[in-house]
Amino acid sequence: RTGLDPDKTVFENVSEGGAVQIGGELVEPRVYLERFLFDAHQQRQKVSSLSGGERARAALAKTLQGKKNLVLLDEPTNDLDVDTLGALEQMLIDFAGSALVVTHDRWFLDRIASALLVFEDDGKVTLYPGNYETYRRLKKEQAAEGERDAKAEAKASVAPKASAKADAPEANAAKSSKPFRRASRPRSARWALSKRRCPIRTSTRKGPSAFASSRPR
Repeated sequence: RTGLDPDKTVFENVSEGGAVQIGGELVEPRVYLERFLFDAHQQRQKVSSLSGGERARAALAKTLQGKKNLVLLDEPTNDLDVDTLGALEQMLIDFAGSALVVTHDRWFLDRIASALLVFEDDGKVTLYPGNYETYRRLKKEQAAEGERDAKAEAKASVAPKASAKADAPEANAAKSSKPFRRASRPRSARWALSKRRCPIRTSTRKGPSAFASSRPR
């Protein structure tokens, strides 16, 4: 708004004595100012007599006219009424050059943006194609993809452990499939064992020959 001369009329500030060039076309200043809702009476008013919103409209009209291929706008929707905001949106849509706009107005971005430079949480600046709704959709897709990747990594880390557990029963089965062989004992051990199982009984009585020999004749 500081680029306006308060002692000149709106028409004089914008036209600068000639036709207004918009996107390679020459437009009459009167017609051009009507796009910003200035009727014939308001066009003849001095800038010093305008309200804050009217000054904002006049400043935008002056900024967007002429041989410009790039404009920088910092929070352009602040203090604008609905009609002025609609006029600004349409002018930016019809603007032949590029506009770099800094704003927190999401609806405004949906209307005029063709790409977004977003300052992410980690300090990086990322370029997203499309308007704000497109940006939100892309962020959701990125979040879903990151979640799928995390699940896939977790599943991949668990798979080797499960495979090791699955191989353990097979190893045990292989061990149990071998024929069972009883350990053989030495011969002396077998003899001692059979002796314990079948003990030899001895008698204290003398045999028949001895008994008979002791009988009196």
